[in-house]
Amino acid sequence: MAKFSAITNAVKSLTEVETRFGLRRNDEPEFFSEWQGELPELTESEMAALARMGSSLGLPSWRWRTG
Repeated sequence: MAKFSAITNAVKSLTEVETRFGLRRNDEPEFFSEWQGELPELTESEMAALARMGSSLGLPSWRWRTG
């Protein structure tokens, strides 16, 4: 059986994350290039899945706006 622990119990600071996992800041504007282009519209099933997730988190009902 898997054992789960809150991230705050495993890692106490951003400095610790950087040290333990060898991460470093990246200021390159192209680092997440997929965030800069046009993305396809969400399908009805994707919107329904998001609504279910939001509902399970206790978020108010809403619909994705398009356009």
